[in-house]
Amino acid sequence: MKKLTWVLCLILGIFMLAGCGADDNKDNDRDDQDMMTTETVVLYFGERDKHALIKEERSIPTQADNSVEGKATLLMTELVKGPTESRGSAILPMETKITGVKVENGLATVDIAGDSLSKFDATVMEPQITADAIVATLTRLDGIDRVKLTAGGNALTLGTVSFTEELKVEAALQQNIDEQDGKVNNGGGDNVIDEMLEDGKDVVDDMVEGGKDVVDDMVDGGKNVVNDVKNTGKDMVRDEKEMLQDGKNAVKNSLDGDNK
Repeated sequence: MKKLTWVLCLILGIFMLAGCGADDNKDNDRDDQDMMTTETVVLYFGERDKHALIKEERSIPTQADNSVEGKATLLMTELVKGPTESRGSAILPMETKITGVKVENGLATVDIAGDSLSKFDATVMEPQITADAIVATLTRLDGIDRVKLTAGGNALTLGTVSFTEELKVEAALQQNIDEQDGKVNNGGGDNVIDEMLEDGKDVVDDMVEGGKDVVDDMVDGGKNVVNDVKNTGKDMVRDEKEMLQDGKNAVKNSLDGDNK
């Protein structure tokens, strides 16, 4: 009986120790989760049924590699995962393999395994939208202002489009990015306001210039009127003097006749 009791106590002790170990592991897991930090990255995907980009902000675990190449590689990995928002469209097949990202003198060269793009459908996603999304995403990083897309070291070809040149944010793409960032509203409202302000300035300038011309004309006209009045007055005075002289002469002639 004593042996049985001792065995039961031993078994109970083992279970209690196991339970404590499990609790310790759970606490360690919680500590690891609490210590995990995240960062927010900005990605661009195709906007469904539109020839434009859609911006998505995504929270991901902070990476140990904080170099610009490390960040660029991370962003490309997230782009391959595709959008999480329903109105966004993937720009690359999920099977896409990024073989390397190199950054030098502001140029990010992204190399993609060509055989991993077999499912890319140019009729579903325009190649230019794919390129724009990559450029818009990577150029947000400090140290990148241009992007080169390659496959096995050669120019990347998507559908019938071959990207042989370095890509950068052109005016149309910048407009799309600004719209997504909220810098341009209502289809370019800020630009419209700027144009209205500029037009308003031009109108005011024209009115001021026109007002100056009117004032100048009025001053010139006033001067002419004054001169005309002066000249007319002089003529009238001269005429009156002549009339007075004529009167004097008439009186003198009359007196001379009477004396005779």
